[in-house]
Amino acid sequence: MSIERRRHSSGLYVTRSVRIDGRIRRRYVGAVSDPSVDLLQRSAQFDLADHQAHRQRIKAEIEASKRLEPMFVWLASWSAHWKTYKRMMSLNSLRPNPGKPHDGSGQSDPPPIPADFPGLQRFNRVCRRANAGDVSAQAQLDHWLDDFPGLLKDATDFVAVAQAELIDFLSGGSEETEALLRARIDRQSTELQGMTRDDPLLKLYADVIMLAFFDLLRCSTAAARRIDTVKTATYWDRAAERAQKRWRQVSDAFRKVRRKGHQ
Repeated sequence: MSIERRRHSSGLYVTRSVRIDGRIRRRYVGAVSDPSVDLLQRSAQFDLADHQAHRQRIKAEIEASKRLEPMFVWLASWSAHWKTYKRMMSLNSLRPNPGKPHDGSGQSDPPPIPADFPGLQRFNRVCRRANAGDVSAQAQLDHWLDDFPGLLKDATDFVAVAQAELIDFLSGGSEETEALLRARIDRQSTELQGMTRDDPLLKLYADVIMLAFFDLLRCSTAAARRIDTVKTATYWDRAAERAQKRWRQVSDAFRKVRRKGHQ
C-alpha cells in the first residue's frame, strides 16, 4: 500500500497495487483520516514486515545448511575406509610401539584424508607382502600404522564438531532443545552399538550413523514444509535426497563392519 494526494483534493489517500490480467493496476482504498483505512494500512505494513523477516530466516537457514553439509559429505566419504580403519586398529594394538595421536583440538574444517590412504584390498596386499619379508611393504605398513592414531583422533574430534554444529542448527538456540537432542543422539548411538560398546571405533561409527540420520531428518523435515518459492523448495528437495544417500552409505558400511566383527 502507498499514500498519495489525489487530484483536486487536499486530503491524503491510501492506494494499493493489484495485478489484473498480467498488468499492475492501482486501486483506491480510502482516506488516511478514515480509522478503518488506517488500521488496514498498518495491518498490511505488519504483514509485509513479517513476510520479509520470514524470507530472511529462510535465507539464513539455507546459508547455514550449506555450511553444514560439507561436514556430512566428509563423514560419508570417510565411512568408505571403515574396514581399513578396523584392520589398522587391530594390527596397531599388537605393535610394541604403536603410533600416538598428534596434539590437536576439534576443528570445523574436515581433516584431510591422506592421498595414499589405502582401500582394504590394497592394505591387505601390503600386509601379505610385509609378512613375506618385503622390506618396502613393511615400511609402507609402518607408515600407515604410525599415522593411524592421528587420523583416528582427527576423525573423532571432527565428529564431535559436526555433532555440535548439527545440534545448534536443529535447536535454534534453545538450550532445552539442545540438551534433549544431545541426549537422544547419545542414547540411540549407544543402542546401535549393542554388544560392541567396548570398541571405540565402532562407537565412533555409531555416532556417525546417528548424525547422518538426524541430518536426513533435518533436510526431509525442511523439504516437507510449506515453501513459497520454487528455488527454496528445490534446494531442500535435493538436500534431502543427498542426505538420504549419505545415510544409506554409512549405515551399510556400519552393518558390514559390525557383522564382520561378530564372525
